[in-house]
Amino acid sequence: MTAINKEPGRREIEELLPWHATGTLSRRDADRVEQALAGDRELARRYDLVLQELAETIHLNETLGAPSAPAASADQSNAISGVHARQRSH
Repeated sequence: MTAINKEPGRREIEELLPWHATGTLSRRDADRVEQALAGDRELARRYDLVLQELAETIHLNETLGAPSAPAASADQSNAISGVHARQRSH
């Protein structure tokens, strides 16, 4: 049994790690995660993995670039056509 499974609420803390990595937790939840990370090396190791995965995802998305102008234009046209069609049907 790992340290994460030994303590009640540890799984909940682990589930918050991705949001903690992106800075989107409430102050209360961020404090809970920080406190748990300080006292649990396995949890801290998992948080490091979350940070690595986040960095890789950001890098991948940045290397993909923006859609080409024709593709973006087609997407916008389709979206506008869909809005007009819904408006006419009401």
